[in-house]
Amino acid sequence: MWKSVMFCPKHGVRLCLEEREERKHSLPLLRKKDGSPVTDWSWTCETKDSCWNKFHNFYLPQGLFNSKFSLSSSESVKFANYVYTSPLYQKKYAALGIKVTVKNGKNAGVGRMDENWHMVKESEQKELAYLQQDSDDDDPMKD
Repeated sequence: MWKSVMFCPKHGVRLCLEEREERKHSLPLLRKKDGSPVTDWSWTCETKDSCWNKFHNFYLPQGLFNSKFSLSSSESVKFANYVYTSPLYQKKYAALGIKVTVKNGKNAGVGRMDENWHMVKESEQKELAYLQQDSDDDDPMKD
């Protein structure tokens, strides 16, 4: 798995070089805070491409990552991290049904969320996939 991962010294991130499906077609499926399937994928790169290309062509220009990283020594490496207040991360909060507080007219990120809460257990994948497919069929923007 790690054989296809490269480090970008310009941006301080580790990324795979293998082509990956769009997030909406990947496992595990995701659910909103209310338990319903996630149907808004506007916060993800909607192309089948490598993580390297998705990062450099979509996530980086959208301001999802900061540029605070350190390569001071091989034992003390600090990688770039998410900008929780970025517009793209705000879309993720909304897609997962997480309320974001507005302070002084600006969105305030709620910080790192527990991703496991939104990931559907393998035993529940079929049921949620059916619900997700059903909501995709009702989408007037599809096709």
